[in-house]
This record gives sequence, structure tokens and C-alpha cells, in this order.
Amino acid sequence: MASVMDRSKIVVVLEDDHEVRSLLATVLQDQGYYVVPVDNGERALAVLQQVRATLLIMDLGLTGMDGNEVIRQVRADERTRDVPVMVLSARVPLAGNGSKPRTSRIIKKPFQIDQVLAEVERIIGKAGDGSLELSTLWASAS
Repeated sequence: MASVMDRSKIVVVLEDDHEVRSLLATVLQDQGYYVVPVDNGERALAVLQQVRATLLIMDLGLTGMDGNEVIRQVRADERTRDVPVMVLSARVPLAGNGSKPRTSRIIKKPFQIDQVLAEVERIIGKAGDGSLELSTLWASAS
């Protein structure tokens, strides 16, 4: 269990299910990541304007603004377009247009928390190690 939060590894968790959001936030914080949990797309977009997020983990089936719309707005804004997005969802997202995929990774719900942690580490590195492999940021979702 990490004792210090790594503010260079900021993970925004967008999930409208309180239990899932709390689980993800707790596990990521225990690993040393600095986590900003939010419950809707509007709040996520506002947070992404205020902090330099390293990763956005999100559901697609959200109350209010749809997850695909959140991704569209993230990709359309020059300040956030390069933030990797990991989708945790029971539904499959629409394919992205352009040269970069809309998401860095798609994990189908129900998910295994170890799989989520492994993908977070693959995309942004372990908390506290300062590593970030740019070649893996836009890896195709499988």
C-alpha cells in the first residue's frame, strides 16, 4: 500500500454508480495515484479543465451526458485531447474517427480490479515511478 499520493499521476474516475466509483477511487489511491472521483459528465469536463489529468477512467452508460459525448468533448478540446481514456462499460463504444482511437483501453463490465490496475500501470506507469511510455498511450483497444 502506497503511503504518499503521486500528484504527477492524476486519475479522474467518472462513474455514476457510487459503489463502483468508490471502489475504483479507493483501490487507485491505495496504489498511490491521486484520484478525483466524479459522478457525471459535466463535472468530469469541468475537472479536466482545472487539473492536468494523466488518465480518465469512465463508464459510457451515464446519467445525464452520455459517455460517448464526454469522450467527444474531451477529444475536441486542445487542453484535454491527449488525456488517455480507459472505458469500463457493459456496452461497447462507437468507433472513433481520425488518426487516434477515442479510447486507450476498453474493459468490459463486470471487470476484475487487478485487470484495471494492470491497465492503469500500462497506460500511465506505476504511481511514484515517474515513467510514462508514450508508445502505449494510444494502443488500440482490444
